[in-house]
Amino acid sequence: MTNNLDIFNLNIEDFKAPEKKKKASDLYLTDPKLAKDSVYTATIRFLFNIKDPKKSMIKHSQYWLEDKDHNIAFSASCPSSIGENSIIGATYKKLADSTNAWDKKQAEKLKRKDYFYSYVYVIKDSQRPDLENTIQIFRYPKAIHKMILNNLQPTKEELEQGIEACNVFDLLEGKNFLVKTTIKSGYWNYDECKFLDKTMPLAIAGEKMTNSKESTEKFLALYNDAPAIEDHEYKPRTEEIQAKVFHYLSILTGSEVKGKDLDTVSKKPQTSEP
Repeated sequence: MTNNLDIFNLNIEDFKAPEKKKKASDLYLTDPKLAKDSVYTATIRFLFNIKDPKKSMIKHSQYWLEDKDHNIAFSASCPSSIGENSIIGATYKKLADSTNAWDKKQAEKLKRKDYFYSYVYVIKDSQRPDLENTIQIFRYPKAIHKMILNNLQPTKEELEQGIEACNVFDLLEGKNFLVKTTIKSGYWNYDECKFLDKTMPLAIAGEKMTNSKESTEKFLALYNDAPAIEDHEYKPRTEEIQAKVFHYLSILTGSEVKGKDLDTVSKKPQTSEP
């Protein structure tokens, strides 16, 4: 085996492991705690997924399952993310729709959260200026997802009022999005976020894009260091998590839950809690 290393003339640098290339942050979270006044502000632009434009808004629903003290015991991905039936969702509906007070109380321990993921270009971020002019994966709630849909498909009433549809993902005629995340009742609140009224080309490092080869190359180059949005797609639960879900629901309802059995919901309070 050939080795060009001079074993008798080694220096300190030869023993240092090569530095790993710094990757873009996995998720762009606009945490109000990062802002001095607890109001996270930024300007971003939603981008389409160049690998698959149909997956420019990835939905991933999760259930946060609580113990008897209403602390989070564990989380489980929900297959409703991709339109499939959910045993947790079905159990929640049966408990919540029940006329039994104990059932309704048990339903409160099943907390569902819908998250959406999209690529965004960070135009301005006072809290983390190092992320400006980079592509990140933005995780956002249903409230912002609704804002996107309202732009893509205005209601009949809005159209009658002169509001025009806008593809906010369009590079030349899209809209910048103003982020203003606050804290309300202990949770992140996005009510003050909004799209600008005016459409405009995406500006990369301050230079507006045009329908040209140069702009195209500059735009595509941004994706070289972008995280993989596919990592946030729904994935079937592992056997271990699935077993925990069945065990949790069995204790929650007071009757054994397994496989696709969604029928039995106990009406008798149990002494054991998940």
